Amino acid sequence: MSRFAYLLVAAALVATGWWYHSSGRMDNEPPRALKNKLLVEPDEPLSPGGSDTSLDQKAGANKKRLINAPSITITSIIDDSASFKEAIGLARDQFGTNDPRVHELERLADSLCKRNPDPWNATDPNRPDQSRIWAIARHVELCADLPDKLANSMSQGQIDIELARKKGGSEAALIEANAVIRDYDDVFSQVSAGLVLLEFDAIPLDRLLPEHASRYGHKDLVDALPLAIYLANCTGDGGCGPRSLPTVMFCQIHGCAEGSTFDQALRARLSEHQLNAVLALQSWIREMKRESGRT
Repeated sequence: MSRFAYLLVAAALVATGWWYHSSGRMDNEPPRALKNKLLVEPDEPLSPGGSDTSLDQKAGANKKRLINAPSITITSIIDDSASFKEAIGLARDQFGTNDPRVHELERLADSLCKRNPDPWNATDPNRPDQSRIWAIARHVELCADLPDKLANSMSQGQIDIELARKKGGSEAALIEANAVIRDYDDVFSQVSAGLVLLEFDAIPLDRLLPEHASRYGHKDLVDALPLAIYLANCTGDGGCGPRSLPTVMFCQIHGCAEGSTFDQALRARLSEHQLNAVLALQSWIREMKRESGRT
């Protein structure tokens, strides 16, 4: 696996694992020192035609359909469903089994439901934590009777970024990462693109956080990125209610008043320093999408 591909794999851990790491560095987070090692030339061709044929085929087959898909977010589908099983069934009926939104939903379910819903032992009968228990109960409900076969492959945005790197090196990958932020709505693609842009200092932090950008370390921004992506997506299209995926994921770790929306939970539990980073990145994401006519 290339070091750049490793960064894309790490995106899945960040997209569905940031709420498990409220303090300390994520074990699988690529170190800041990796930045210089990522500045590499394109890979040798993987096929006689000069590119990775399998990646080419996947990119060509799915990209146009994904970009032109109706703006119905996965978070809003989950918000209205009793479980992932129900949400996946509804999405398959509405969009078709091979629709990118169905695959995103399956990736989220596969990743989340392999995790311990109560890592802080909030359900201990001797010292129960009601601020987390309601969110843990929703996690368990979401993961009940999960289908056996779920998508766990790379997202379309990850494929596009890796394909660009293989053909044109890190510069081409950065261009593609900007395009993914603008053109894709799924969280795995957006987190992958955001991590690449953060790793190469390609997000305009001085403009987004004037006079304060220097106060934010790399980990601060990696922690804020998925929160900002979820917030940007569901603020525009719904899916940020008390039963929603981002609300549940955040509150089962940080603890929130039962019935909180995602926005309310963030404002109640994050420090001013953390919240400012989330809101700045959210603003940038929505700005990127406005420029491409996506919002």
